[in-house]
Amino acid sequence: MRLLSLVAALWLIAGPVLAQARTFIAVEVTDIAAAETWYARTFDARQVNTFSRPTFEQRILRGEDVIIELVQRLPARPSPGEGAGIMKAGLVVDDLDARVARWTEQGVTFFGRRIHDDALDLDAILITDPDGNLIQIFGRK
Repeated sequence: MRLLSLVAALWLIAGPVLAQARTFIAVEVTDIAAAETWYARTFDARQVNTFSRPTFEQRILRGEDVIIELVQRLPARPSPGEGAGIMKAGLVVDDLDARVARWTEQGVTFFGRRIHDDALDLDAILITDPDGNLIQIFGRK
């Protein structure tokens, strides 16, 4: 029941903002302040909403092509990658080369190498956030 209440509360906050973006990702993190700094810098996003309850902290960030919902359960749990759940999130950007160049300058951690998916006719690369969550970015050359 508490999970259903959490989902409903988060949708009330994120729903109106989500309607204006192409991509939405929700990420559970262990340090919401550090995660907000990383996601804001990495996706050129700014905070548009916050929500606090005794059992969680939540922040909504908005970038040019993505809405990011960060959630930290209280007390913080182990890194999300240590259990079952979403394997990765992803988004499509207009200029992957520009993003990769900017992220390289910022010191963003890449996971593996850039690949080309012939079936989608898109290039793709994976990056990791401070908690080790995988984010796959697709774009044209």
